[in-house]
Amino acid sequence: MRDPQALLLTAWLALTGALPWRVRRVFAWLIAAVLWVFDTRSARTTRRNLELCLPELDERERLRLARRSLWHTALLACELGLAWRGPAARWQRRLLAVEGLEHLERAQAAGKGVLMLVPHFGNWEVLGQFVAARGPVIALYREARQSALAAAAFAGRARTGARLAPTTRAGVAQLLRSLHAGETLFILPDQQPDESGGVFAEFFGIAAFTPTIVAALLRRTGSGCVLGACERRRDGFVIRFERVDPAVADPDPVCAATALNAAIEALVRRAPEQYQWEYRRFARRPPGAPKLYSRSQPPALRSSA
Repeated sequence: MRDPQALLLTAWLALTGALPWRVRRVFAWLIAAVLWVFDTRSARTTRRNLELCLPELDERERLRLARRSLWHTALLACELGLAWRGPAARWQRRLLAVEGLEHLERAQAAGKGVLMLVPHFGNWEVLGQFVAARGPVIALYREARQSALAAAAFAGRARTGARLAPTTRAGVAQLLRSLHAGETLFILPDQQPDESGGVFAEFFGIAAFTPTIVAALLRRTGSGCVLGACERRRDGFVIRFERVDPAVADPDPVCAATALNAAIEALVRRAPEQYQWEYRRFARRPPGAPKLYSRSQPPALRSSA
């Protein structure tokens, strides 16, 4: 007998993937409203992160932004079926433009592999489908806690031929081989790494535990580095590729991590509602620093944080 969780997820992907574009967006608003009304952890964390990172906004603006952010979170969940199942033509019909493709093509032409930074912004799953259709891709893969979701993500991301490497020593070795072979590596650089895999660097003026694997891989391989994003618009998606400050490969890990976070922050500021604010990006704190997500939360802390 199949896992009930897997059956529900399969049904969800099939249903939401088949919804008309505008109906899917309305459905996502309903989900976001539930998340907001019941004051879920996602809603609370989103509000807190916006308070910390965008203190220049007044409270009304932040609350409005928080609600829109939850909608984009819900919309991503409703778009997974679009990216992971069914014909690629369904999302390709909604691809309005591709900007900066020359940056990706130039890096690929160098033949040393491409490390693509893919923040949790917009619909990174559609971005993955687009890039994987253009050549060999490997992605660093951290398994989801839910086994059914992990299996669906694995199948959905691999269906275009993309390969997935685990976050283990063997997985890193696989990444190195792929980059040396001229392939493109997808890496999501805005999640907290394990204790030995990061340093504290400023992100929106706050100390964030930031992965050092990006700089390490770039120095080991000489690969090109490009930032990729898939931004939602009213009627579809715009995929954008950008050059990245060479300082992301600096031998000083803090300097490299600061440049990495600056690239992500610049992207987020263009459309902050499309960033994954419900993630507790500042959960790990420098020694002696106060917690930022406790029930008795202190005022927003800037560069001294």
